[in-house]
Amino acid sequence: MELAKNQEHTVTIEGYGEGGMGVARIDGRVVFVHGALRGEKCRVLILKTLKSVAFAKVLEVLEPSSERMEPDCPYFPRCGGCTYRHIRYEEELRLKKQRVQDNLSRIGGSDVTVEEILGARDTLRYRNKAQYPVSKDGAVGFYRARTHEVIECEHCLLVSPRPTPRRRRCANICSPAASRATTKRRAAALSAISTFARTRRGRALSACS
Repeated sequence: MELAKNQEHTVTIEGYGEGGMGVARIDGRVVFVHGALRGEKCRVLILKTLKSVAFAKVLEVLEPSSERMEPDCPYFPRCGGCTYRHIRYEEELRLKKQRVQDNLSRIGGSDVTVEEILGARDTLRYRNKAQYPVSKDGAVGFYRARTHEVIECEHCLLVSPRPTPRRRRCANICSPAASRATTKRRAAALSAISTFARTRRGRALSACS
């Protein structure tokens, strides 16, 4: 059967590909499935076909993996900041290890065996920096995956809520009182520069007369 866009198929996910997508096969042809986990049986919709591969998304998980969990983030999967909020952390580590192993062996031609990944002690609230794009209509959040559409987010589970010294300094600098003080200092400086310029001009005119 020739694969075509908008076809529906039932597939079994054999493993993982680039970006954590599930890998299935339809009549021997590789199909990358967004949001599918290894071992799952899914009903999928073909989104795009290329010469040797195709891409699909999950319409229904018929037989879910024991590694699938309910996402803990209310913005997943609309927000493109995270990829694995629906996968247990242990399976995420196995997935990433396999990706490194595949890249070394298939692309690099190496026979090095990748050891177990040392997982993070804290998987939430560990980031002390984040960039928040702002849309033209004022929405603040993160981009939807592979787009420039801003998904508005009130909070992120990965960003630490604890104030750091840098955050406290930023908060002090950006506070209304600090802004008023900065404005006063700027006005005073401009006034001093203006007075100095008038004095220099007056002296120059006196010297020429």
